[in-house]
Amino acid sequence: MSLPNDINLNTYEKMASMKNMFGNSIIEILKPNIKTHQNESVIKMLEMTKDKPEAYMELLSVAIFHKNFAIIKYMVEKFKITEGDSPFMNVLSFYNSILPDNSDKKINEPKENYNLIQCPFVIMSGIGGDIEIFKYLSKNNLISNKKELGIVGLSKKLKNSFYSNIIGACCYYGRAELLEYLLKNDKYDINILTTEKKSKSGLRVGFYKEYTGLTPAMLCVVG
Repeated sequence: MSLPNDINLNTYEKMASMKNMFGNSIIEILKPNIKTHQNESVIKMLEMTKDKPEAYMELLSVAIFHKNFAIIKYMVEKFKITEGDSPFMNVLSFYNSILPDNSDKKINEPKENYNLIQCPFVIMSGIGGDIEIFKYLSKNNLISNKKELGIVGLSKKLKNSFYSNIIGACCYYGRAELLEYLLKNDKYDINILTTEKKSKSGLRVGFYKEYTGLTPAMLCVVG
């Protein structure tokens, strides 16, 4: 059964009753609205949630990736989110969440083929590239270790996940304004080298590295 991306406000109560039936698919329905800043319907859905479901943290990551400050602020304040709530995401969900829904770079494979990874808020903010969001996350104790490492993206051919710091994230996604702000206001390792892990689970063939040992400057080129 397919459901529309754009949620009519009159249907949000029905969606709530369908949550048990569809499980995390409700998250997938809300993601496009967050990406395109159609926030009213998203907030209506979140208003009916009294607890802090772990799966909903994925919505916060999408809001950070796509600079949706309204949803970030709403979720942080409503659910009292802390740094320890940084979400665990399927690698494929992570990658596709960064991209616009109409991107031709999206990977159309079963999510079950990919491993689960944790996404630190500091790396998310580097991918999103918004200075005010970075400041807000830091002020609200979602970022304590600004030099933490985390997944930045997938290698182009082999789809391995590669890891760097927030500087590497900014460089790979071309977030020049945040990069300049970070380098002016703190000391970061600008020569840190990427590490790499296989993203797909159950692979029996050898693991071939593609994006290992790249500095942030080199990530500017491959990104």
